[in-house]
Amino acid sequence: MINGRVGERQNIPTLPNGDNVLVKVKGGGLATVNKDEVVLNKTQQRRAGGAPFFRAIGVPNFAGGGIVPPITAPAAAMAGSGQDYFAALDRKTDAINQRIDRMRVYVVSEDVRNDLQEGDKLKAEATL
Repeated sequence: MINGRVGERQNIPTLPNGDNVLVKVKGGGLATVNKDEVVLNKTQQRRAGGAPFFRAIGVPNFAGGGIVPPITAPAAAMAGSGQDYFAALDRKTDAINQRIDRMRVYVVSEDVRNDLQEGDKLKAEATL
């Protein structure tokens, strides 16, 4: 986040509510937000006028108090605590990253030769 604005690129498929960025929040939890969305902490919300202000300007979900309910479905579906769920998610993410880091890329020499020939041709045409 950049000064309260979500600046990260889209990193999850767009959800029905428009959220398209998964971010780690203070305390180690996860939240989905929308790119370029602005996130206010409790103090900033109070300074803006609190729930009555946000209801008045039409911010969704403030009619019911504006409190985002905790994400419990994934954690409740698993044995153990929510922390166990997020720790398992972190382990799986690390494992995927390690597999990507070990990935080998092979280049076919014929493709390299063709690319070099195309570059030489473009260079010759550019100097005409």
